[in-house]
Amino acid sequence: MLSHMKGALAALALGAALALSPATATPALAQEIPIHYLEDGGVPVSYRYFTLDTSSYPAEKVRFNGKWRDTGQFVYPLSMSSSVTFPEVGVWTAPDGREHPIDMTLGIVDWNGFCMQRNGGGSMWIYNLCPSNESQIPTEAISVLGHLSTDAQGNCLSVLNATFTFSDGTPVPESFSGVTGFNDIDGWSANPTIRFEHVGLDDGFDGAYLLREHHLSLSGNGDFFGISEDAGDEKRLDSGLQPLHRLAATWKGGCFTFSFGGNQNSSFHTVFGAPIDTANLKWSLRAVCVDDDGKVLRTVEDGRTIRMGSTWDFTPQDIEGYTYMGLAEGSAPLKGTITSANMTDQTVTMRYAKRHAVKAVCIDEDGNTLKEPWVIGDGLLRGDEWDVTPPRIADYAFKAVTPDSAPIRGTVDASTPASQTITLVYEIDDSNLTVTVPTVIPFTMGADGHLTSASSGALQIVNGSNFGIHVSGVSVAEQSPFNIVADASKASEDNAVDFQFGVDSALIDAAAPKAKAGSYDLAPTGAAGATLALKAQGDAKNVMLSDLSVETKLADITWTFTVGEAE
Repeated sequence: MLSHMKGALAALALGAALALSPATATPALAQEIPIHYLEDGGVPVSYRYFTLDTSSYPAEKVRFNGKWRDTGQFVYPLSMSSSVTFPEVGVWTAPDGREHPIDMTLGIVDWNGFCMQRNGGGSMWIYNLCPSNESQIPTEAISVLGHLSTDAQGNCLSVLNATFTFSDGTPVPESFSGVTGFNDIDGWSANPTIRFEHVGLDDGFDGAYLLREHHLSLSGNGDFFGISEDAGDEKRLDSGLQPLHRLAATWKGGCFTFSFGGNQNSSFHTVFGAPIDTANLKWSLRAVCVDDDGKVLRTVEDGRTIRMGSTWDFTPQDIEGYTYMGLAEGSAPLKGTITSANMTDQTVTMRYAKRHAVKAVCIDEDGNTLKEPWVIGDGLLRGDEWDVTPPRIADYAFKAVTPDSAPIRGTVDASTPASQTITLVYEIDDSNLTVTVPTVIPFTMGADGHLTSASSGALQIVNGSNFGIHVSGVSVAEQSPFNIVADASKASEDNAVDFQFGVDSALIDAAAPKAKAGSYDLAPTGAAGATLALKAQGDAKNVMLSDLSVETKLADITWTFTVGEAE
């Protein structure tokens, strides 16, 4: 722990004054201690009859024995025989079931910056200064205890002994045992590999309990250093990275020895705190299905409490209109187990892509269907493209899409509807217009000048196109020596002729040719109305031909046809 409290304080009590070594003595090596991983089992019940936790022990109850210098916040020992007692630091439940208040006294084994600090929370910290902060220590303490020093690895450590007695001062029995917690053993985020804050279980301990994926560097002789990063908020020991920077330690008998401190660049405080217990470690499990934009489509699991060893196993959901695409970035796995390697709230985020359908239909300019709808793409996902080539339709040419049509080509994006139709509009291709008209309308002239033509069944206009057409224009060009007049009976010119032709109900006058709208519409080939029966009639006057038995061209008739019905 650095200059602010990060774990619970634990009180230690010495029953009597200790024989202390001088400040220049080399600390004894920590004992070899069994390591137990909490995933395999917690601290045995036999040690839980006494828990050493001074995280909320009132500072005013702490009793300083021997010579000390009190500066208000810090209290410095002035002698190797100085000690500090925590009266009634806890209650021990003896094997016979009776409860006994226990005192703890801390004595100095090796001094290298140790002092006590009153913190703002009203409790007392065990503090160790580093050489760079030696000037903070009263000179009278330095003169007696010596200057601060570091070991070969650059660590500045103090060693303390904790002794336990009943509140009346009598020693505890050999059957006495307990557990305590060393919490918030920090690493240094700026240098993750450095062995930073230190706790050493030097003597008297018989077990250390921690998580398998702990962020501690440990040796076989009970030394534990924080590594990788700062442990985080010390008020939340059971969340974040804190559990990886904690250990519980057990002991039997009336005393144990421990060391603490750390890298020479920092001063540290430590406490005896609540021992880490996987029963107190809990997280939240959530599973959701989201779309491409992260919007939740369905909540599968909403905050179930999970603990160490808890498992989960999710199967991607079937969601209508969507396709499962896999897990979102940063998602927890579909199947997993909480271990010390993944101690955090777990959210399984299943990502789904909306499926899009695109179809096309061909219509004419009147909205009539020319080609039934067909699917361009079914199950298109965001980023997929579509591209429609207007199909060829006999006698029609692609013109455009309707105003409300989907585009002919595009890419699926967030604005693309789930279903859309490309409406292709076609116009008639008049380059394929096919029509048959009479090449000759024969006339026979009687003695009275009346012109008689063939029967109407012999004269026809026939539409050979796959679409309707109409006569949009007609012209007549007289041929010499004939003169086309409005009424031959009143004509004075030589070779005067008037004649009419066309459908019986709307004959066209050759002198002023015009097709009556609606009378000259032809349906598509093969349909009723695809043929118009024609007739022709007329009169001639003042005919001056030398030989009427010779066929002579009277006029040229030109028909103009347009697609569709006449308007």
